[in-house]
Amino acid sequence: SPRAVACCLPSRSTMSQQEVVSSVEEGQEPTTQGPGAEETEEVALVVFVETPFGRVSVQVTSAEKVINVTEYLREVRELCLYSNYSIVCRGVEHNDLTPISELEAKLAGAEIVFDLVFETFSDKTSRMHVKKLKDWLNIAGAIFTSPSYLASVSYLDGDKELDQKQAELVDRIPEVVEKPAPAPEPKNAQPKKGNDQANRGRRKGKGQQKQQQQPQQPQPAPVEAFKTSDIYSPVAPLKKFLPPKPNHIKCNLNLERSGWNPPTGNRALQGDIYYYDFKTPEGNFYCITSASKGFFVNQSTHASFNPNPHPSFPDHYFQIADLLFKLSPRFKQQFNAFLDYYTIKIHPFQIYPSSFISNNLPWTIPNEEVTFDIARADEYHVLMAESDTTRVQNRDWNEEYQAALALPTETVLDHIQRDKALLDLVNDFVSISTVGVVSIVSSNVLPMNPSEHPDQHTYLYNNILFFKTLPGSTYIATGANADELSKMANNDLIGIHLFENSKELSTLLTCIIDFQGQRFVAQSIVPGLFSPSPASDPYSETVHDFEKNINFLFGSLDNFEKIRADPEFLKQLKPIMDARNLKEHVIYDNDKNPITLSTSIHLKAVKGNDGRAYVMDCIYPTVKDMNYPDLKSAIIRPELLDFYYENLRNVLSDSCLTSFRDSYAEQIQELTNDPSTTKENIAQQEAEIKKRISVAIQESLQKIDAEFVPPKLNPNVGVFSNEHTSFSDEDVAAVKEVSLFLKDKVIPLAAEHLASGNNASDGTPLCETLRSFGINLRYLGAIAKLLPPTRPLLIELTVREMVARAAKHIFRAYLSKIPLWEHANAISHFLNCLIAGEPRNHIAKNAKWTPSTEESFGVSEKSLWETINADVLRRFDFDITSESAPKLLLLPLLRSFCLKGGIQIDTKERDLLSKRPFSIETVLNTFPIVKHHPPTTQFADRALRASQEHLEKKFDQASPVIFDAINIVHQSCGLVHPKTAEAFRCTTTLYFKKEDWESAISHLKKSIIIKERTLGLDHHTLTNDYGFLGMLYSKIGKESSSLRYFQRAAFLSTLIGGPAHQSKNLLYEYLLMTFQESKSDELLYCSLKILENILENWGEHSLNASQAYHSVATAYNLLDKFDEALNYEKKAFAILLNELGPKDYRTIESSIWVKQFSARAQSDANFAAASSSSSSSSSSSSSSSSSSQQTVPSVFKDDDNDKTISSMSLADLVKYIKGPEQPSVGRKVNMIGRPLSRRK
Repeated sequence: SPRAVACCLPSRSTMSQQEVVSSVEEGQEPTTQGPGAEETEEVALVVFVETPFGRVSVQVTSAEKVINVTEYLREVRELCLYSNYSIVCRGVEHNDLTPISELEAKLAGAEIVFDLVFETFSDKTSRMHVKKLKDWLNIAGAIFTSPSYLASVSYLDGDKELDQKQAELVDRIPEVVEKPAPAPEPKNAQPKKGNDQANRGRRKGKGQQKQQQQPQQPQPAPVEAFKTSDIYSPVAPLKKFLPPKPNHIKCNLNLERSGWNPPTGNRALQGDIYYYDFKTPEGNFYCITSASKGFFVNQSTHASFNPNPHPSFPDHYFQIADLLFKLSPRFKQQFNAFLDYYTIKIHPFQIYPSSFISNNLPWTIPNEEVTFDIARADEYHVLMAESDTTRVQNRDWNEEYQAALALPTETVLDHIQRDKALLDLVNDFVSISTVGVVSIVSSNVLPMNPSEHPDQHTYLYNNILFFKTLPGSTYIATGANADELSKMANNDLIGIHLFENSKELSTLLTCIIDFQGQRFVAQSIVPGLFSPSPASDPYSETVHDFEKNINFLFGSLDNFEKIRADPEFLKQLKPIMDARNLKEHVIYDNDKNPITLSTSIHLKAVKGNDGRAYVMDCIYPTVKDMNYPDLKSAIIRPELLDFYYENLRNVLSDSCLTSFRDSYAEQIQELTNDPSTTKENIAQQEAEIKKRISVAIQESLQKIDAEFVPPKLNPNVGVFSNEHTSFSDEDVAAVKEVSLFLKDKVIPLAAEHLASGNNASDGTPLCETLRSFGINLRYLGAIAKLLPPTRPLLIELTVREMVARAAKHIFRAYLSKIPLWEHANAISHFLNCLIAGEPRNHIAKNAKWTPSTEESFGVSEKSLWETINADVLRRFDFDITSESAPKLLLLPLLRSFCLKGGIQIDTKERDLLSKRPFSIETVLNTFPIVKHHPPTTQFADRALRASQEHLEKKFDQASPVIFDAINIVHQSCGLVHPKTAEAFRCTTTLYFKKEDWESAISHLKKSIIIKERTLGLDHHTLTNDYGFLGMLYSKIGKESSSLRYFQRAAFLSTLIGGPAHQSKNLLYEYLLMTFQESKSDELLYCSLKILENILENWGEHSLNASQAYHSVATAYNLLDKFDEALNYEKKAFAILLNELGPKDYRTIESSIWVKQFSARAQSDANFAAASSSSSSSSSSSSSSSSSSQQTVPSVFKDDDNDKTISSMSLADLVKYIKGPEQPSVGRKVNMIGRPLSRRK
């Protein structure tokens, strides 16, 4: 339906944006009345647009603009192919940014009616119009390029109305559905003579064929296609990574460039722009003219040129599709069916453009056969020709960026519009930069300085400057090697982000792109960089003249022979540096000239011809990490400095509290020792002492916060030195203290945090956790050494991350030396050496290793792993060859390396332990890896935080806050954005707590689809999301869909972290909830799988193991097996008693369970004894055994000695569960209505 996205978002048009955000900031429920509401209140309005198809009504708010109406018209089905038009109101054309409220005021309450006015075509608009039609027909390929698994397999789950519409759709157009089998004859085909009976039979059977020709992909899979055993499978077949490719509606357009192009001068003066050849599905040929007034059919053929209108089709059509429909009724039928398919069967989030730039391309895709398509080849040729000219386009990125930063921020709506403008601009910049890097690596763009060394080449593409790593002046000044310069580019991104909100100083749009072994930095251009000032000599070659030419404000270009420091710039810089607690100090250049500054000397600043001061080369935005004195690129992260200052403040606060605590104890002691005081006086005076000390504590803490002054740090300590400059011992000690704080306190705290939780399920969240603590990734080795041996899989994840990162750097240098035509062979050889060459996967650690892959491209298995070992030791100070190093999981290692290296491989199943699992056909493509700092969305972040807080603390007031947060995030970030997915996840939690399962499913599916499109199909958060979705479907009784999503969650868990991945714990808990409610005998097996996973992740004596033991005990309890339940609960109680002590509530609760299980077991034993005494000896024996303990199902028995699982040792239990046997699904057992779990 039109504007399908609008139906996915809640609407609260009676509230103003100011009230919404005010309520979000204050943590209160929004109200419709409040201060300032009259100034910013949005009023719902309905405007009308007159189109060729009649009047269209558009619901907007008074705060929206004319451009919002135009955007809505693009979503109307009848206008989706129209372009090159404008809308006018009462005969007056308004600017796109004109607010609707302004039009309402001018019309004084009358209807706001726009007219659709078509404009004449130009060369560009005509080509774009035809391209729009082709883009619509290529939408199927675009969807599969960036797919969503959930949108492909389950959009219509539970929607009977849409199911019926689809059935009618496919039943109505069976002949245009693609199938593997040959297509049936078209409806207008003439029957052959002498074969009437066969044709009648074919027509008679056509109704039955319609049911078989329905697209397979959107239909729910049958129950038998999903087995519970698949959820417990230890393997993850790559063929399941992508959704099955659907049987899309077929609509072929044979529209090609005509050989009569270009128009002659005479025809161009008559309005001809371009000629196209159109071959209809019926087999007819027409030559179409694209003219200024529209499209028409001319009389040209392949043999003769006659540009005059065809007498049978003399009319001009503004839309080329209308002309094609006139020429071919069959194409019209196919295209209408095509639109019906994509407006009913395809989820709107699947085709809605993403507003988030990320490296979300799938790293594995199927290797499909190439089909012959001359139209596609023609389109590619035109696209390549157009892309070659884009580097001379005149889009001023810097001016757009500075204009967006200067947008007003007086109201909340202004803030939101500014955030959205910045986000769109940055997305465009990164997208064009990525295309530019691909063109540069493909040698389609020539360097501006070809005479210099290739590493110093500078490129210009679409008014964007590209250079490898950093300019040569930085290389000379720092003395860093190429690898460290690449890291300094990362530091530059951090520094630019810190200057982002400065009003005095400006930064440039910047991003880093890695592609095919080369790293490029893309930046917008400083105004005036290529236009020297008139006062300077344009032929000057000296450095100082060049500084004067570009109005150099700060820094040095000649290795600090001379340092330029403009006083006005230093005055503007000082408040920013003071806010970051960087110390003002004096340094001297080689001419002994003193310079007072408070930033790194490597910073550079120039003044553009627009009058703005631009900051560049922020490679030392904070202070040096003195734990790595020889590493030029080692800096302290800004997060750590915040943590350090907060810790100093807490030390003062703790000291204050300790003194008051001692004072309170002394006063109470004196009061108690005073014999003249009575008990009543003691209680009264004690209350007064408490009150007095509480007030004093509050005042002291407020005084500490007000008077606390963080120590100033010198940013040049450790990064700059010459014979004339030295730094005080105090400055050096202050910087070293920060480094020691990182090494001695923060890193152990982070390791403890990782070991105590489930927050590191993949390499990405592991790195994000470390960065949140302010820890650089070079400390991964230190983290791995501090992790307890009871967390072997977490240690393996940390080591795998180090190996993948080291392999990425080696691969970058390896691939940059190999020509393009050898890349497929070279990459497959590198993968063979990396995956098949890992020695611990084949033989014992101390055995002699015999490599199986011969040396090629200068690399062999042995040499690669020796290089990796050395690189990990150098980068992370960790020896992966030691006995304590874990065995790496091959599939997760392959996934991690492909994502970091930008490699796409096929989904073919292969044995990773074979000698050469990868061939030259394995590598399908390479893709760029982009790094950039997206602009901050202040109010969207506040709204999300408020939603989380209300869900946790003020649930009764959460609904309006969450719905308003969705609207704010949608307006700030766009619909297809990770923050919007997070907002939908909040609404899922809201509906789940309200037990509204249908609404929870709907919002969770939206969140998952957005995540898959923006973050990737295998993002670590999707494992829990799919498990939660499966549990929700079990709530509404849809077992087939539930099993499908449980299987997807298990597949992703195995793919990300192996068969014992810690995210499977939560998945198995969801399964427990499902099996408990459905009374399935899978309950016990699932509990045992939880126990197995816990033991492998946490060890036998952890608190998590106690919870797993209790889950197994509860499962046996539900099966009336109280002896087994008692055994497992005793194990849980022993762990709790040892870890928490006898007074902890969890230990007490476990003891209660032990007593209950003991009582029930004794009761069953007494009943069995009574039954035994009242029956014969022969019958009493069988009766006793059957009543005292139920027969264990064969699936839970040991086939060798017929002993039950409860009597096995832990080692035998884990070994048994990993065996080939699987539990039966169909048998029902008696259940006791007890809670499944009592601990979180």
